[in-house]
Amino acid sequence: MGTLHTKSPHSGFSLVELIIVIIVIAILATLTIVAYPQITNKAHAESLKSDLKNTSDQITLYQLAHKGNFPDNLSTIKVAQSGDNQLTYVLGNKSYCLSASRGDLQFHVIETGEIQEGECPPPITEE
Repeated sequence: MGTLHTKSPHSGFSLVELIIVIIVIAILATLTIVAYPQITNKAHAESLKSDLKNTSDQITLYQLAHKGNFPDNLSTIKVAQSGDNQLTYVLGNKSYCLSASRGDLQFHVIETGEIQEGECPPPITEE
């Protein structure tokens, strides 16, 4: 016949074990809260760079299909942008500058395709 198991008086967690678990959880929560802004800024920066890369590629494809001419505006190439990212397109004589911004973050790309931090440089005027 089976034996009946009774609870021993020492089963469960002690108060010290519970306090240790609460302290570990508090430390992990603090680390997460401290790192969150840095992680979101990095994600926003990567989103801006991705939008710039994709749009720059679309501009290059348009240029190849239209005898070296750049599109007049971004609606010509039907650009999709991520979230709250804002794209600005400035067309020069034989060049363009595309900038993407979100809050305090801003990046730009010119026809060479290199993405750089900051605003578009002033246009070069040919004399």
